[in-house]
Amino acid sequence: MKIICPRVLTPLVIFAAAASVKIVEGGIEASAYYEDANCTSSALVVNIGGDCSGDTFSCPVYDTPGTSEMCFPDLTVLLTTGLGGGRHLVVEYYTDADCTSLSSAGAYLADGLCHEFTQFDGSRQSETTVVSSNGSVSVVGTLGGCKSSDTFYHAYPIPSANITGECIAVDMPPRGDANMTHGAKFYYVP
Repeated sequence: MKIICPRVLTPLVIFAAAASVKIVEGGIEASAYYEDANCTSSALVVNIGGDCSGDTFSCPVYDTPGTSEMCFPDLTVLLTTGLGGGRHLVVEYYTDADCTSLSSAGAYLADGLCHEFTQFDGSRQSETTVVSSNGSVSVVGTLGGCKSSDTFYHAYPIPSANITGECIAVDMPPRGDANMTHGAKFYYVP
C-alpha cells in the first residue's frame, strides 16, 4: 500500500469526505452534469452516492438543463454504462485504509478541455481534467464558467504512479484528537 503525502491531498480529502456515499440494497445514485441541455454528450462530472430510491430522473432534473440523476445496482455498472462515453478519471474515497467501505466517489471527463455545466441550483461551473507532462492528473473546477478566476480542485494533483485502481492510503486531517488514514483509488475508465 502506498502513502500519499498529506500536504498534497488534505483539501481533496476534505472535499470528498463531505459528500458521504450511502450504498444501499437498492443500488447507488449518481448525479450527472452534461455540457448540453439534453444530456446527450459524455457526462462531464458524475457525483456518485446518496440514497437510491430506484427512480431514474430524465434530463433535466429540477428544471436544470444538462442534469440527471440515475440509479445503478453498483459502482461497476455505473462506470460501464452511465458515463456516456469518453475517458473519465474516477476518484474513490473509503472510510478505511483497506478500501472496503466506500465513502464518496466521482468521475470526471478526462479530455483536457474546459467544460461548462449548470448545477442543480442553476449556478454555472466548469471542470477541466489536466494531465501534466509528468503524468500527474488534477481536476480543476471554477465557479462561474471557464473564464472565471474563482478556481478550486475537485482533485489535487495525483501522481501518475497512483493512478492504478489499487488501494492507497491517504492521511486525513486531524479531527478532534486523532489523525485518520483512509483509503483511495484513482483510475481511468474506459
